[in-house]
Amino acid sequence: MRLTVSTTHGLNAMVDLALHEGQGPIPVTAIAKRQGIPVDGLGQLLHRLRRAGLVAAARGARGGYALSRPPSQISAADILQVFETKAARRTGRSALETGQVADQATRLVWTRIEVAVTTALATTTLAELAAEARRRHTNHTVNHHYPFYI
Repeated sequence: MRLTVSTTHGLNAMVDLALHEGQGPIPVTAIAKRQGIPVDGLGQLLHRLRRAGLVAAARGARGGYALSRPPSQISAADILQVFETKAARRTGRSALETGQVADQATRLVWTRIEVAVTTALATTTLAELAAEARRRHTNHTVNHHYPFYI
C-alpha cells in the first residue's frame, strides 16, 4: 500500500504530537522543523486533522496543536481516513470489481490482503507508533522514511 505525501506527513505530525502530549499546544513551526515538513503544507494538514476531530487548535502567542484525545484512542486508520481517498485505500480492489482479475485464487489473495491491511491500520494506535519512535530514538536508529524525532 502506497501512502500519499500528505498522509505520510499527517501521520508523522500526529506521532510528533503524541510524543509531546501533555506539553500544551505545540506550534506548527516546531512540528515542521522536527519532521522536515514545510510549514505551510503542515498547517493545511493539521487543519484537516482538526476538522476530523483528531487534533485541537489553540490560537495566540502560545498557540499550536494538541491531540484531541489520548494517543491510545487514535488508530492509524483514523488518521489515514483523513488523507486517503476511498480508491487509494482499496488497493487492488478495483481490478477485482471490474472483472479484470477473473481467477478466484487471485481474488482470494487480494481479499486477504485488504483484510490484513484494514486490520493492521485499525489495531495500530498512535500510542504504539509513539512508543516505537521513542525506541528508535533511544537506539539512535533513525529511519528516514518515518522521521519521528523527539
